[in-house]
Amino acid sequence: MEHALFTVMTSCLGVPYIWGGNNPMTGMDCSGFAIWCLRSIGLWKGGDDTAQGLYVHYKTAGHVLTMDDELPLGTLLFFGTSLNTITHITMAIDDDLMIEA
Repeated sequence: MEHALFTVMTSCLGVPYIWGGNNPMTGMDCSGFAIWCLRSIGLWKGGDDTAQGLYVHYKTAGHVLTMDDELPLGTLLFFGTSLNTITHITMAIDDDLMIEA
C-alpha cells in the first residue's frame, strides 16, 4: 500500500492550488489533496472534508503521533494556531520531506 500511496501523492505534483478544490484535473487545496490521496487507497469514507475535520477524525480514532515519533509515508501533519483551529494539512513522505497543496 505504501507504493500505491506514494504514486498517488506524487501524481498530484504540479496540480494548481484552488481553495476548496478536490480534483487533480482542476485543482486542489490542502484538505482536498489529503482526502484525494486517502480516498484513492481506501482510507477515507467521507465526513468533514476540512483540515480541522480530518484532525478531529484521526484524533478521535487514536492515531495522533507526537513530534518524537518517526513519520511513516502518508502521516498527516496538521498546522494551526491551536488544536481547535487547524488550518492546514500536509502528508509526510518521510522524516524529512512532506508534500502539500
